[in-house]
Amino acid sequence: MATRKVRARVQYSVKDQLDERAASAFITRALAGGATLDASERTRIKTILWRELDDEVLVHLDSVVVRFVERYAIVSVDLETEQTGRASLIVTLAFGTPEDAAGLVAATDALPRGNPVLAARWGRVLQETVWTALLDVARTHAEERNKVPLDIRVLDGRLRFGAAPALALGKEAKRVFDTTFPRKPIKKTTRDARR
Repeated sequence: MATRKVRARVQYSVKDQLDERAASAFITRALAGGATLDASERTRIKTILWRELDDEVLVHLDSVVVRFVERYAIVSVDLETEQTGRASLIVTLAFGTPEDAAGLVAATDALPRGNPVLAARWGRVLQETVWTALLDVARTHAEERNKVPLDIRVLDGRLRFGAAPALALGKEAKRVFDTTFPRKPIKKTTRDARR
């Protein structure tokens, strides 16, 4: 009897495409500072406090909603301060088409939509957290496949990731790079020398 070689199917933590619910889970984790959130409803963390300088805001993790419409990822999150009460901020990211060469780029508004006081103080922090979450997912997707991130797109109501093999520089390319960007020797100061 002949034996057949069977290739084991690899299970990735990040699939090639995410639906809105899966993307929401990654973004919620980023809003919580990377904490692993318990899946059970009774013990799930529902709010987290962000603090910067003397300002504080509650981030309602159970309010995160993600929608993919055409080329856009729309993320709504409720924030709350004593001065503003609870209000939603909406981050909109516009991705390129598959024909665009710049695949790890998204455009967004100057500030999220929603309460202007919350948007002015916490809007950029929220935008950066959402964008960083998506880039981290793209990086994880690529690393699981021993590749580098190539692009993030919204297509057919899903967030899709592309990855490519890492660029290997040949000897001539390395020489040109080293000639163009020479390394400067690090000089020790007298203070460093005493240590």
